[in-house]
Amino acid sequence: MRNIFEVEYKLKSRLCKSSYVMVRLLNEISNFQLTDNAMLGELPIQKKFSVPRAEVNRENVKLIIFFPKNKQDLDKLEIGQVVELIP
Repeated sequence: MRNIFEVEYKLKSRLCKSSYVMVRLLNEISNFQLTDNAMLGELPIQKKFSVPRAEVNRENVKLIIFFPKNKQDLDKLEIGQVVELIP
């Protein structure tokens, strides 16, 4: 099953190395494990992710944060863009 997301927010900090993209899941998530070649649409991402919030007793997480390998690559994504996760 494909994991399809909509880009909600992106942060590219000039003051520190931190940068990320927050996405909303548009379909039911399937289990995935990120690899060294993971991509979110056209964006190469690191092998880690974060869940910024989750509701108690809720199995379906909707918001996920991914971290780009290179923060300049965040320009490849636009807010509202629909992208596929390639783990």
